[in-house]
Amino acid sequence: MRKVIIFGIAITAFGMQALAASAYYVVKDPKTNQCTVDTNKPDGKTGVAMNTIPYKTSKEATAAMKADPNCAH
Repeated sequence: MRKVIIFGIAITAFGMQALAASAYYVVKDPKTNQCTVDTNKPDGKTGVAMNTIPYKTSKEATAAMKADPNCAH
């Protein structure tokens, strides 16, 4: 029984990590105008989100970042 409970907790923790990593933001540094892709929504002080709705994949976010004229290349 103990193994089943531990296994359940491990599966739940893994599933939560997978959900948390499914949001990607293009973040612009206001000092350098350089953009990066991040899984954390910026607070507006150290970076500004260039997208209001998070991208589902890193690939989508990277493509959007490269196409955005507001990001220094």
